Amino acid sequence: AHFQALVAQMGGAAEAFRALDRINIKKVREPEFITGLRELGFHQPARLLFHGLARSEKGFLVKEDLLFLDRWKPPAFLVVAPNPQARDEVKERLLGKYGYYLKAWRRCLDLDNSNRCSWAEFQQACKKIGYMGDSAGAWRALDDDMSGYITLKEIDPQSSAVLSDFRRWADEQFGSVRSAYGVFDDDASNSVTSREFRRAGRIYGYEGVLAARLFRALDVEGNGSLGIEEVAFLDDWEFPEPVREGSKDRPPSLRSR
Repeated sequence: AHFQALVAQMGGAAEAFRALDRINIKKVREPEFITGLRELGFHQPARLLFHGLARSEKGFLVKEDLLFLDRWKPPAFLVVAPNPQARDEVKERLLGKYGYYLKAWRRCLDLDNSNRCSWAEFQQACKKIGYMGDSAGAWRALDDDMSGYITLKEIDPQSSAVLSDFRRWADEQFGSVRSAYGVFDDDASNSVTSREFRRAGRIYGYEGVLAARLFRALDVEGNGSLGIEEVAFLDDWEFPEPVREGSKDRPPSLRSR
């Protein structure tokens, strides 16, 4: 993406190739490519770029190898630096609009309940909350491992840890979150109120304070009850590996809120 930006500045792929092909032999070998880019002020890994661009096994580039760059429109986040301030602004807007990060995650960022938000989904979410700032820089600050997606953990490590612990607890006690819901819904009404949720949590060993806060976060409709679809999605989520006990990176309990 950085090379594509340089090519565009030079007037396109044909002009860029002409600048690199200094002796006009219609081909550019690796040493010439690396030297040429260095002199143009390009400081990305040139050797890796050369081998990614060269389609010929003979070890040289031709003009046709670069022409696709005139048509390619790389995502904006590929050529910007991480912007922690923009990240915090986006998070502040999410919290202001939805009250809880988990509600913001499910209503705005992760509409398919995959626990993954792509760049395209993130752009739509920024529009939804009216954020007009450096969304690309905010994305880079959130997706610090450049995986191409973010999870709830990048937005709110605390909520992610609590949901992961609840899913683990439900798996151990009942086999799945869906099965746990069936036990909590002891009157088979297909609806679990906050009181029922906390009472079942006490009976089966899930802390009351955490149960109350988890309930409020899961109740994305804000109607005081949970349907099966508001809970069972956790069975399909892929959670990051749990942090070892005692690690300085372990997120605090939601009891700190």
